Amino acid sequence: MLGVSAVSLPLAIGAFLFGFGMILAGCCSSGVFVRMAEGYTVHILTFICILIGYLTANSHYQALWAPFVAKGPMIFLPEKFGWAGGVGIHIALILLLYLAARKYEQRSAPSDNTIYLKGAVLLALLSIVHVLVLKNIWSVTGAFFWFGEWINSFWENTSTLLTKESIYTAAVAPNLRNLGLFAGALISVLLSAKFAVKRIRSKKQIGKSIAGGLLMGYGACLAGGCNISAFFMGAAFLSLSAWVFMIFLFAGAFVGVKVLYKML
Repeated sequence: MLGVSAVSLPLAIGAFLFGFGMILAGCCSSGVFVRMAEGYTVHILTFICILIGYLTANSHYQALWAPFVAKGPMIFLPEKFGWAGGVGIHIALILLLYLAARKYEQRSAPSDNTIYLKGAVLLALLSIVHVLVLKNIWSVTGAFFWFGEWINSFWENTSTLLTKESIYTAAVAPNLRNLGLFAGALISVLLSAKFAVKRIRSKKQIGKSIAGGLLMGYGACLAGGCNISAFFMGAAFLSLSAWVFMIFLFAGAFVGVKVLYKML
């Protein structure tokens, strides 16, 4: 049940906001580290706004959103349909997504997918190692939660179970993981000789970056994760919540595309 989350109203709202914000900003919460490594200066602002949005939602999460999550069912598909049924449903859903992607790809310009395939396999292997070694799921925005808790511990009384030292320790690992994501992307870009500082083009780009970052941060907090932990890792752990997240993520992205076209 490590990666299984509750199916709830905050999950749906959070996924929608995250998808909307992702389109406006031009990247997701993990992608922002890659974009910064590629030299996109505007995404430094995106990252700051993701952090602000997340910490803002976290400041009132327990009072406003937690009751909905507590009432939501945590559905582990093998528990409902057996292992064969639970795994079969996931394989069927993934196959449908693959076929839809292939059909869309055939309508667009042909491209070499070898690099994407290698990257996907590498990410899958690294996530397996991550779970086996650290006994925890890969998360990007989860680091922001512990970062916020560590800051709050300096002016709030903490319980005996969560001392400042223990919160600091919990905050270090996920934030180091994000730093490693940035470092890996930077090394990749430098080795491919594609690094270049890209200046901010317009005030409109700044506005989209701010709005997208705030929406992604707030949405990730509500949903209990971003597209990495709430969808990819949730799906790997056979949680129904992952597919609910994906549906509302796509819905938010669809609306975001419509809004973005009107802004152009």
